[in-house]
Amino acid sequence: QEEVGCIVVATGALPLTPEGKYGYNGKEIITQMELESRLKQGKVNAQRVVMIQCVGARDSEREYCSRICCLTGVKNALLLKKQNPEAKVHILYRDMQMYGTTREQLLWEARGEGIDFSVYDPAQPPQVSNGQVRFYHSLLGKEVDFDFDLVVLSTPLVARQDAAQISRMMRVPTDQNGFFLEAHAKLRPLDFAADGIFVCGSARYPACVDEARSQGIGVASRVGTVLFKDQLVASAIVAEINPDTCVGCLGCLDVCPYQAISFDPERKVCRVNDILCKGCGNCAATCPSESAQLRGFKPSQLLSQIRAAA
Repeated sequence: QEEVGCIVVATGALPLTPEGKYGYNGKEIITQMELESRLKQGKVNAQRVVMIQCVGARDSEREYCSRICCLTGVKNALLLKKQNPEAKVHILYRDMQMYGTTREQLLWEARGEGIDFSVYDPAQPPQVSNGQVRFYHSLLGKEVDFDFDLVVLSTPLVARQDAAQISRMMRVPTDQNGFFLEAHAKLRPLDFAADGIFVCGSARYPACVDEARSQGIGVASRVGTVLFKDQLVASAIVAEINPDTCVGCLGCLDVCPYQAISFDPERKVCRVNDILCKGCGNCAATCPSESAQLRGFKPSQLLSQIRAAA
């Protein structure tokens, strides 16, 4: 056990292994990550390559877009054409998510290299069998067949299995997909609500390399704002619990999102940690005896404000 001033959660994410999807076998039907490995080793001799996007993403099991799948598919398609200009590469997609001006340029470069882009209907996903991919072309309004030597499945990044354990240990939230949830997507994108704990990279959501690098630099700056100060000032607007009227029902402890409330077994009352408390007011709204109040926003003070405003 070590004492530290800040914690950065940069655990990343993992690529989904598409077991049971499109006949995946790791041989002639592989993932983009496996294709990258083969390209680096120069072991891709296929002349007819079909890439299928959104495999295991944007469906009932995982509703989110992984954001990097389309970029990875186009990048690897260009590398394939560079190694083997005669290869025929088809990309079957639902929507091409090439966000950013420089990445959009890759899409036009791929079209210029003769890479084919065909849109498929997610309600009628492609069928892979006997060396052929058959799918319903949404724009042409008919079924189309492509012969293949290699099928490449573009799968999403998924949250690590130990993310839930880290979440409980550090008392930080995760979203419905298991990724860590920042304090505010726009105002505090690298901070957790708990002070001194930060997040970056694909731990918070699938990110490409330059995004992860930028977030890492940003987190280093945020850490500096804490470590370079001799003193830290806590918020004055925090909750307080009157020990004389607290009945120890633990309702406030259950609703506190910051784990700032503890139970005193000797006095059988709840206490507030002023440093951890963020003044959200959940405890004050829950307390049946009105023992928990938000400093500066007690009922008498709120009534005075209403009278003054009226």
